[in-house]
Amino acid sequence: MKKMFLSFAVVLTLAGCAKEGVLEVTAENFDAVVTQATKPVVIDFHATWCGPCKTIKPIFDQLAQEYPDWVFAAVDIDQAPDIAAACGVNAVPTFVVFKQGVQWGSLEGGRKKAQLMDELKAIATHATPAAPYVPSAEVQQLMQEIVKGDLVAVKQMLAKGVDVNGSIKSPFGDMTPLLIAVASTEEMIDLLLQAGARVGENFEQMVKTQCAMYATVQEKLQQAFDYTRELVQTYKSVKPPYVLTGDAVAQQLFGALNDPVELKRLIDTGMDVNQIASLGTMEATPLLVALFNGNQEVVKMLVAAGASLETQILDHTGAKKSIAAIVNDTLHTYEKLRSTSFANLEYVLKRKA
Repeated sequence: MKKMFLSFAVVLTLAGCAKEGVLEVTAENFDAVVTQATKPVVIDFHATWCGPCKTIKPIFDQLAQEYPDWVFAAVDIDQAPDIAAACGVNAVPTFVVFKQGVQWGSLEGGRKKAQLMDELKAIATHATPAAPYVPSAEVQQLMQEIVKGDLVAVKQMLAKGVDVNGSIKSPFGDMTPLLIAVASTEEMIDLLLQAGARVGENFEQMVKTQCAMYATVQEKLQQAFDYTRELVQTYKSVKPPYVLTGDAVAQQLFGALNDPVELKRLIDTGMDVNQIASLGTMEATPLLVALFNGNQEVVKMLVAAGASLETQILDHTGAKKSIAAIVNDTLHTYEKLRSTSFANLEYVLKRKA
């Protein structure tokens, strides 16, 4: 009877949320909340580090109360990256509309309350789903050259007429070459400004949001790294008798990093948890991936089974380094990205003035 009462309470709670509140969408309830919904569904894709997301949340909550003929839902892109990727979300906040279980269209950025609902309704009344976003290959290439710091290549592309104000979608909004260059050098910034790059109205806010994301990721990685080093000391005498190695084993281990039950089963068979897998020009181990994912449960399982921070692998430059060194390099990179971006933000704003 107690179990029946609890189940009934859960049903009532969910029913109330569906009618008057915002439902948090997960991989487990996506079909029930979104795909099988008989009403239009709007999902607010947000992140804890996103300032505009916090600003628009109360507006979204109010709309959920006022429009019972819609289902209002939310996804934290850091907690459910697979859902964000499946919906083509590259910026936050993004509002994705589903109709009859089909993704119908989306909006990016903040809006006033009435404008937001009007635009959501307009999407839902379209006869067919909106065409997917396809970024410009030339603009993407220009941004890649900016990231690499290749002034010669950037000059050549600009001379060929590549749009210096072209954009691609990102977690921070529409990214332009100038926004990418903020993490580069003053010389790169000058080159783009001379070519006609515009400083948009949201430029300063986007740079600050980007820096806040760097800080959040850096903090989470530092916490995971500290936790791992403590575990290594605890389990430093563990040297299990590995009996299974090879590429097939590595693929199985990496595939189980989001499934602790399956990972435990593989570890119990004697798999080498220090398997190395190639990822393009660099390499990774299960422990490195788990560290960057911030999954403490998986980290503990791997370290207890003998995973080492001293395993030598190739980093993105092709240099052979330990897992610990690569994590430290990454932490320093995030710190440098933040300090450089803030300094160059001031430089751009002075140039604009």
